[in-house]
Amino acid sequence: MENHGIHLFDTVADGLESRERIAGARALVDLGGRFHSPDSLARVSPEELAAESMRLGVGDIYLVGSDGKVMATNFMPDRGLNLFSLGGDFKAFLLGIEGKGKVANQSLSLSTRTGHIDMYQYYSPPGSKVLIEISTSLRRLFDAAFPGIRYDAMLSQLLDLAPPGGNGRLVWLSDIVTFGPGNHQYWSLLRDGSPSVIPEDLLVEAISKGEARRVSGSREVLARIADLDRRDVDYFNARFIEVFSLDLGPLRNYRLICLAAGLAIAASISAISLIRARRSFAAHVTKRIEAIVQSLKSIELGSPDTVSNCSSIDEISAISRGIYGMVTALMEKNRRLEELSRSLEDEVQDGTAREVRLSKLLEERKVLLMEVHHRVRNNLQVLSSLVALQVHGAANGSVKDALEVIRARILGMSLVHDRLYESENMATIDVGGYIGDLARSIVELKACADRQVAVEIDVGGIELSSDMAIPLGLAVGELIANACDHAFADSSGGKIEVRLERDADELRVVVSDDGVDIGSAKSDLGLDIVKVLCDQLGASFRHEIRSPRGHSGYISVPLG
Repeated sequence: MENHGIHLFDTVADGLESRERIAGARALVDLGGRFHSPDSLARVSPEELAAESMRLGVGDIYLVGSDGKVMATNFMPDRGLNLFSLGGDFKAFLLGIEGKGKVANQSLSLSTRTGHIDMYQYYSPPGSKVLIEISTSLRRLFDAAFPGIRYDAMLSQLLDLAPPGGNGRLVWLSDIVTFGPGNHQYWSLLRDGSPSVIPEDLLVEAISKGEARRVSGSREVLARIADLDRRDVDYFNARFIEVFSLDLGPLRNYRLICLAAGLAIAASISAISLIRARRSFAAHVTKRIEAIVQSLKSIELGSPDTVSNCSSIDEISAISRGIYGMVTALMEKNRRLEELSRSLEDEVQDGTAREVRLSKLLEERKVLLMEVHHRVRNNLQVLSSLVALQVHGAANGSVKDALEVIRARILGMSLVHDRLYESENMATIDVGGYIGDLARSIVELKACADRQVAVEIDVGGIELSSDMAIPLGLAVGELIANACDHAFADSSGGKIEVRLERDADELRVVVSDDGVDIGSAKSDLGLDIVKVLCDQLGASFRHEIRSPRGHSGYISVPLG
């Protein structure tokens, strides 16, 4: 008992999947740019994912952690679902794409929650433990591809369905049952999202043996696993059971009639009449049915032109005309799908070329920016050396001190460009390491160590842009230089502390010392420069004199 409808349905569905996979792959890569770390999953809401689904033109979105659990989704019944529990081979498939930056496709599969047939795609950003899944229902793909045609009507045409009870047919397709891995709920494809009414023991036997039969009254039910082609997907788990019904009543009646007729006319019917009857049946029925069967085989092999559009008025001719019309319509749909596929391929190629050009421009910009930082750093080092020569040649102590201050400020800017030139990410620098290097360099430049002044630095790895790092470093350098020049001018020894802290909204820098009271130095040029630099950053500055000795400067930079 052959049914070509399920193969026609599978072919059409595969064409719809192929078109949707391109858009799905783009959507997955887009989502991977936003949700690539486990921390980002905990902050996303179902409403936000629903908005992303509408923006990207996909169905449901699932954000899955490294343990296989759905941590965020716009389909709330699946929140907390563990995908690894759906089978060992499926778990291995998911782990195989983790962190690879590759889009993986799954065959049409059953949603264990709704009973709908959905298309699934998966993606894990490079080096990430996060897995992103999107699903699109088969009904939605049909509605988009064939506007104005109801999904149920399309299934009826593809599968050549008969009304309930067969409507006079001897054999008809009564249902196509789907089921998921490890799932004991069976769903009807013909009644999308509804449980199947086929007896469960019959379905279980069909899954185990490949085929099962039951006779109930005048009807026989046959259930068998549909033999579908393994499409070009990364994970294939399509599970469909075809269920046929055979009306035994006409067959039994035919046998009784033949028996009665044979007993009544056995003596009067000759062998010639019997031979003629058989030849006539073969000429008018059997050969025509065989021609239709041969045409269906040719369609399966890819030669639809062999189907005849018969003009006779009888049941067999009607079947032939129906097949001809169905094949013609499917050929037209296939032609449109091929044109759309070629168009999408051209778009993908154009997009790839643009990405190559942008990548080249970005690399050239990066090289140019590195050269700029390199030249600025060299120029600042030359300027610092020239100032150092002037310091050594200056006879006036005030001039020498002023030149040392200038040299310290040049050093602060030079260290920024050093770190930018050596950094892979030239947009930001580690401000903690920068301030630590700056503090040690100024103390060495001011010869504070010779006066037994120790420096304690407590900074962490905090990234800031160069626009913020330069004025912040210059301000901190002014406070350290101020302490070296005034608080420890009497060579009595002591300690300078530099602390750097950060929370969600603010960066705090504290420069403190335990030196002598600097008196009027609180309003000197160095502190005025610190205030100007803080105004440039939009930061606040506070200077305190501690008892019995010491000073503290507090800089608070907003990070909003």
